[in-house]
Amino acid sequence: MTGKGIRYEWAFRNELRMRPNVVWAERFAASHGPFDVCAQLNDVGGAWIEMWQCKAGPMTCAAAQHVLRLTQDVLGMPSSYGVNVVHRTKAKEFCEH
Repeated sequence: MTGKGIRYEWAFRNELRMRPNVVWAERFAASHGPFDVCAQLNDVGGAWIEMWQCKAGPMTCAAAQHVLRLTQDVLGMPSSYGVNVVHRTKAKEFCEH
């Protein structure tokens, strides 16, 4: 993991913590797993967990959606948590899929 990637993960975690529907958000420090950031949302009764892969380098939305589909193929379609990819575009710092 590069310093750039770690800074992007921390920045996205901080962005999540500012959202009114987020109960908590944390970065998985050097987990080497499929997800970099996790958050608990209060939108659904009993809470809901969302997990993100963070891609710090510029990436197209089509490429991010491809990464998301590959991750879902490996994990199956989970029913108890959400799987997401977040990346940078020219227009947005955090483009979520």
